[in-house]
Amino acid sequence: MTKTDILSHIHRMPPVDTTFVAGRWHHDRATLRGVALEARVFLKSLIAPHHVNRRFLIVGRARSGTTLLTRLLNGHSQIHCDGEVLKRYMLAPSCYLDHLAGKSDAAAYGAKLLSYQMVQVHRMRKPQRFLKRLVEAGMLLIHLERGTFAQTLSLAVAQRRRQYHSDKGAVAPTERQPLDPQNFLDRIIWNEALLDYERAALEGISHMRLSYERDLSEPDAQINTLAVICHRLGVSSEPVAVGLKKVLPSDPGRVLENYDEIRMVLQAGGYGHLLPQTGDQQGAS
Repeated sequence: MTKTDILSHIHRMPPVDTTFVAGRWHHDRATLRGVALEARVFLKSLIAPHHVNRRFLIVGRARSGTTLLTRLLNGHSQIHCDGEVLKRYMLAPSCYLDHLAGKSDAAAYGAKLLSYQMVQVHRMRKPQRFLKRLVEAGMLLIHLERGTFAQTLSLAVAQRRRQYHSDKGAVAPTERQPLDPQNFLDRIIWNEALLDYERAALEGISHMRLSYERDLSEPDAQINTLAVICHRLGVSSEPVAVGLKKVLPSDPGRVLENYDEIRMVLQAGGYGHLLPQTGDQQGAS
């Protein structure tokens, strides 16, 4: 498919794992809370000093390591990274990001934007226009990817157990989780489409690309990744301790009660290439 086809395809897909209001609107779109917050921040920006700082935005799917990266950056004395500040619909999201950055007295300010929010909450059919304007305004875009099988499994199990993060080390479930194979396949298809959407939106736009497996899964990799980001933001590097631990064991067979059945469904559906080849799948945020 062309880039235009990829960006429009996901808007025609039936969403999974999401509550829609009246069958049409994502619940974070069908609310004025975001617009009200947007207005308050704008009014405060008229009287508060506007700081000039380096800015960045982390873009990725849920459970792709965005929380881990946010924690890593917030451990730096000169960096402040907010969470999902665009999780509700707003009239002018780029202006909102600018106002938030202007309020921060940190040398570098950033936030994260999950791709489902681009698709379902803000309904960005031309996300490249939004992202290009941010880059033109001097913002560093950081695209964080993770293998779709591990990302989907982590999200499905976290939602089932209602546990998303841990500061106490890896948590092995007392019993393996049974997941509906067809629903898991639907989730895989949806999350692969989200990844294609992210890549198409960022194509041709200057950005930093990170891989969870390569750049964040191990402490040494985290140190190197932070150093590279600090260099891009123009701040000095310093040692940082994250504290966020893996939630799932590495072997999906230890997580899923019916992993063999799920594996067969994915293979039959044409997504067998996404299955872990060695069982070395990670389970962090």
